[in-house]
Amino acid sequence: MGDAEVTFAGYVESLMSSRAFMRLDDVQRLVGTPGTATGVLVAFRGPPTPELLRRIYGTPGVSSVELIADTRRYIDDQMGFMWAFIGVMLAMGACLGGAIIFNTATVNVLQRTREIAVMRVIGMRARWIGAVLTIENLAAACLGIIIGIPWGYRVADYFFTTMSSSEDVGGFTLSVFPRTYIIAVLSAVAIMLLSQIPAIRQVQRLSLSTALKDWYE
Repeated sequence: MGDAEVTFAGYVESLMSSRAFMRLDDVQRLVGTPGTATGVLVAFRGPPTPELLRRIYGTPGVSSVELIADTRRYIDDQMGFMWAFIGVMLAMGACLGGAIIFNTATVNVLQRTREIAVMRVIGMRARWIGAVLTIENLAAACLGIIIGIPWGYRVADYFFTTMSSSEDVGGFTLSVFPRTYIIAVLSAVAIMLLSQIPAIRQVQRLSLSTALKDWYE
């Protein structure tokens, strides 16, 4: 075959492995085998019928047929453990986030016991104090979401780029749907609201006489 100089046109996202594509007539001219092809990409209107598949398999010169649906199903089956691993990681992340928010909210209430007691004494209801604490936690959660989502995307993009450059059997492309961000934000807010419930209940059960006694003394 020898050396050849061609013009690079761009990148093509391949399903598996790294492949190069050229015009059929150019490849035939370079390898010196006119009229031959190593692969043919066929698009169907709907799923192929069994009769059509039999005709394709029976075509002279066809050694194998690869259907994208079957390949994707095979990849999903092989990645069953990966999906379980991702599920465990998500559960651990939710538990860790809940524990951090629970500790933060609880410490916040403990450090402001006298302030909360004074607010109760002057007539502020416990539900209003709970609303104030909720707004404070929501503000912190929004700040964390604003900072965390862009950095999370950067880390994930770096991870997939590193894997794609180090693996020859497959290419990984990061694709995040808008609904993924919506689910992540709603999940973070829900975890925050659930984790602060014990702290708010502690405000409602706060003994004013006990909380203010040491202060007066």
